[in-house]
Amino acid sequence: MRVTIKDVAKLAGVAPSTVTRVIQNKSTISDETKKRVRKAMVELEKQGKKGSQEWKNLRNSIAQNSRAMSENRNKMAALGKGI
Repeated sequence: MRVTIKDVAKLAGVAPSTVTRVIQNKSTISDETKKRVRKAMVELEKQGKKGSQEWKNLRNSIAQNSRAMSENRNKMAALGKGI
């Protein structure tokens, strides 16, 4: 079965547009909501719904955005120390 953004949204208790914003790493989404969406994605993966290209792209996008968020936090922390 194909995993869709709607599947992730339903499990996370958010709108599909919120899932899209999490994927795009929009700053308007709270960290708590981002965690819920990512947790829903992991849960769907555990249920074996990971065969489609769409799912792989979605999962890769979240991983890339998570790395970028970590890098940005580190940069901001370094900037804060210099003030």
